Amino acid sequence: MPGELGISLRYMRRLLRPLFNKVASLLGIPGVQSRLDELEKVIGPDGAKANMFSVMDRRLTDLAMSQLTPFHDEIAATVAHIENRLSSLNEALVSYVDAKQQQNEESIENLVHRYTSAISDLRQSIDTIRRLVNTDRQPSTSSADSPHHTASTSQVDVIDDALYVALENHFRGSRDLVADRQRHYLPMLPALIDSSAPLIDLGCGRGEWLKVIRDQGLPAIGVDSNSVCIAECREENLDVVQGDLLEFLSARPNESVGTYTLFQVLEHLPFPVLVKVLREIRRSLVPGGRLIAEVPNAKNLRVSAGTFWIDPTHQRPLYPDLLMFLATEIGFSKAEGHFTNNLSPEADLSGLPDNVAEPLKSVIQAIDGPGDFALVATA
Repeated sequence: MPGELGISLRYMRRLLRPLFNKVASLLGIPGVQSRLDELEKVIGPDGAKANMFSVMDRRLTDLAMSQLTPFHDEIAATVAHIENRLSSLNEALVSYVDAKQQQNEESIENLVHRYTSAISDLRQSIDTIRRLVNTDRQPSTSSADSPHHTASTSQVDVIDDALYVALENHFRGSRDLVADRQRHYLPMLPALIDSSAPLIDLGCGRGEWLKVIRDQGLPAIGVDSNSVCIAECREENLDVVQGDLLEFLSARPNESVGTYTLFQVLEHLPFPVLVKVLREIRRSLVPGGRLIAEVPNAKNLRVSAGTFWIDPTHQRPLYPDLLMFLATEIGFSKAEGHFTNNLSPEADLSGLPDNVAEPLKSVIQAIDGPGDFALVATA
């Protein structure tokens, strides 16, 4: 048994010695070789005792402590330095990740913008092809023979200019009331309106909106076919043009207008003319330019079945979803709808059970809800 133990210890010594030498060489600790010699004596045949491994453990601990103690301060400083580096690296990593995340979000936003712009351009191209095909199929007629040769003045031969203005004054409300309602649209105007891309108000009427825009310091032009309205606007020193709406649009260069506004105009146009007007607006708007078109709310029963028909020049109620569909198909990159001008104050239904309040709320909304709808489309 002692002989076998000696052989085992000698074998262990041959295995441990290279390891100790390598550790000592890597750490650069002086005096390790002499310590190892002492350890070899402990684990040699003469030192084989019952407490051999306890003694070896103590010697190894003594070796470590005796060699590391002189470098305690340096080790502590090194550890602190490493901790500071790790903390700095962690902060840098967090900042890098945050920056990458923001960059990725911006990249995604740019990608979405490019995608929607490409889809918008494609839709506009498709609509152009569709229009050309339809034009080729239709027999050519002179403007005099066409029932819609006067695009924006559908009230011609229905009511004279002066009587129409009197009708608006009676039923639509005062200029101040209309101007207050229209101020609701100021936040929807894009920032790109300037002298090279002005705002154009089609069907400017008595000029309420043009005065609101002038107060904002923005360049604006009004267009209307009604001679009485044009005369009133010029008395207010507003920049207006008398003429046919579609003819005016057709003469505008591509991408030359910042925003078009049409308040209570589209419902006066025969449907084929309405589509042409929207196409010309899309063509002549600058990228990012906007169309704001307010019409009577066809979803409101009091409007679509009642007050809409007071005006003898109205063609038909225009359903909000139809206008949004047309804007998208014609090539606008974005189309939104806004309901405005509630006919009555909101009713308080808080004391009613839900199964009664919800249906009643729907009925009230359909009768006394918003009287107008605005299409807001971005080129």
